[in-house]
Amino acid sequence: MSSPPASSIPVPRLLLPLGAAVILSLTGDQTMYASLATQTEVVRISITAVGVMLGVNRLVRIPGNPLGGWLVDRFGRRRPFIAGVLLGAVSTALCGLAVGFWPLLLARALWGIAWTLINVTAMTMVMDITTPADRGRTAGLYQISVLMGLSIMAVGSGALVDTLGFRQTLFLGAGVTGVGLLIALLALPETAPALRRFPPEPVGRWSWRRVRDGLRRQITPPILISIILYALTNLAGNGVVMSTVGLLLRLRYGEVVPLGDRAIGVPTLAGLLLGIGPIMGIIAGPLAGWLSDRAGQRWRVMRWGLALGILGFALLSLDGAVAVIAAGVMVAAFADGILTPTTMAQTGDLSRRERQGVLMGLYAAGGDLGSAAGPFLAYALAYLLELKWVYVLCMVLYFLALLATWSVARERASSPREIPSL
Repeated sequence: MSSPPASSIPVPRLLLPLGAAVILSLTGDQTMYASLATQTEVVRISITAVGVMLGVNRLVRIPGNPLGGWLVDRFGRRRPFIAGVLLGAVSTALCGLAVGFWPLLLARALWGIAWTLINVTAMTMVMDITTPADRGRTAGLYQISVLMGLSIMAVGSGALVDTLGFRQTLFLGAGVTGVGLLIALLALPETAPALRRFPPEPVGRWSWRRVRDGLRRQITPPILISIILYALTNLAGNGVVMSTVGLLLRLRYGEVVPLGDRAIGVPTLAGLLLGIGPIMGIIAGPLAGWLSDRAGQRWRVMRWGLALGILGFALLSLDGAVAVIAAGVMVAAFADGILTPTTMAQTGDLSRRERQGVLMGLYAAGGDLGSAAGPFLAYALAYLLELKWVYVLCMVLYFLALLATWSVARERASSPREIPSL
């Protein structure tokens, strides 16, 4: 199937069906995150297995993302995306049917494969239809669809579980994902470059050396720094902050937090604070993307995000009141909202179009690796040291990243190189 030139596809023509399909595809996954810990008797697993079920999909994605990117480069965009949404519907239905550890583990692993195809393809499609003049803003708009899916589906699925039951909600989620599949089938355009979709592969014996040399040619130092920044953003934000806010409140206040003449439970307050994250991302993403497009210098906007991240973690490391903790969470979330679309756009700016899928797969793998490592690192260090030192470590990592972006930007300014042809 041939595709029109990327520039001929208006942004709404892509983002409306793409965003709708992405939002609807997250129904089953968010049902699992919101309710699995309270439904262990229904699915007949132990409470200790909950963490395995909620993490196995991410472990599958770490090696799967680059492979998914290769499939996107090889077979175009529509087919992998539609396959991912279809597999998402199937995996959600299987979660609703699963009884016991192994069936549920298989269903969650299938969801990991599904989200790999959905997310990597979606990011690549955004790169396809944009140029450095509008890529940041469009990446920020795509970020809105992901964050809306995470927040709306988490709240909605939790209420449905209380009303309908866990399995019934998952079956309904499979149907909702099916609606997303129908939208993609009917309205999603193909965005892959028509002339260079299948570049010839060099013939020769496969070896790790050839793979390594190929990656070295594709992943230049600026691209590598963009991927590392995205991994760091997920490690600190999705990993450390999301996994430790409840612990931070409990260590400082016990089981309830005094708020004036009233008191609020730690789980409730932690949930409210974490719910701020998607809102901050929805506000910050398009704004940061627009500024990075307007300034023509994404590294500068990234430095703003890193500086705000340092401030956010500094606030969290203080022995402050609830207002200080809330401010720290909000500032750190706003920083994440700045960094996510700008690192994504920067990776797209620097990549070759015929290998865009593979590079976006590597980019996504970096994010999943950071998200998976964050909670482990946070709790391991919190066990050995005070929790505030975990936040101090995040400050140091952000500061080092700030220095790296400043160094790369200065080097590229003194020795300008052309952006790969688009």
